[in-house]
Amino acid sequence: MAYFFGFGQETYIKWWCRGEASHSCRDLIRSTRSGEKVKKNRVSLRDNQSNHTFTVTMEKLREGDAGTYWCGIDRSGADDAISVQVSIDPGLDLLMSSALSEGSGAAVLSLLSNIHFLLLVFLKVPLFLSMLGAVLWVNRPQKVREGGGGS
Repeated sequence: MAYFFGFGQETYIKWWCRGEASHSCRDLIRSTRSGEKVKKNRVSLRDNQSNHTFTVTMEKLREGDAGTYWCGIDRSGADDAISVQVSIDPGLDLLMSSALSEGSGAAVLSLLSNIHFLLLVFLKVPLFLSMLGAVLWVNRPQKVREGGGGS
């Protein structure tokens, strides 16, 4: 998911934690003020200060990784945070990449596990090519016969 943080928040600490509530969750990773990529165990966080986004990546997901996570920005007063629900399907090879975005979020799955991608590749593209072929066949140039047999 892409989260674009506001101007002036470039040097704020960004974080990713796990738990039912953002104020009581267990930190898994925190950014540095420099904006570089931080990696801890199977979780990494990249703070792209020039693009005003940050990305959290969880690798080699396991069934035990399912649950409620929070990503947020340390601010004076209440932190700015959003909830992310992670669910694991053991049959799929998942890459969950999230970036904090103003009020919205979405998990990015590998392309082959994305239903929209599968519909595009196996249904929409072949259907489009079939229709295009039919239109080209119907509109093909007709051979004109000369001296057609008449009177």
